[in-house]
Amino acid sequence: MPKKPNTKEELLALLYRESIVDEKTECRVWTGHRVGKADGKGYGGIVLSEPDKRTKWRVHRLMWEIHHGDIPEGLLVRHFCHNRLCINIDHLGIGTHKDNYDDARKAGRHTHGELASWLTEEQVKEIKRLGAEGVPQRKIAKQFGIASKSTVGRILRGQAWSHVT
Repeated sequence: MPKKPNTKEELLALLYRESIVDEKTECRVWTGHRVGKADGKGYGGIVLSEPDKRTKWRVHRLMWEIHHGDIPEGLLVRHFCHNRLCINIDHLGIGTHKDNYDDARKAGRHTHGELASWLTEEQVKEIKRLGAEGVPQRKIAKQFGIASKSTVGRILRGQAWSHVT
């Protein structure tokens, strides 16, 4: 567990050592520990140690606070790039839960409470196209990493992702 750095510069150096830049997206992708989801798709996390306490951080929040100070109560740090592991300060912004939800929805990353929320609208269009061509649901599910062919069936019947045509 890293000792809490003494200066802002040392803390930034620690965060940069544990991340790499994706040249295509310009995301600075955290390569260290992840928190928040059992499937490993959570946010970047770090525990900083001081002599009398340990502090757990989500690294995108830590990056925001280094550059802008405390996050106001009731607000959160949003990823404009939609990459939970990104700590590029230019890809982060402050906002409400509603702002974050609206961002995800516009990016096709939220399904209005429907199944298979990790799919994008483009992927759902492709699933519907394949289904219309008679491709078996099991094969479609495997192609898109969907655990259950019944989820594909719900998409094809319009019971999920009905807003995508």
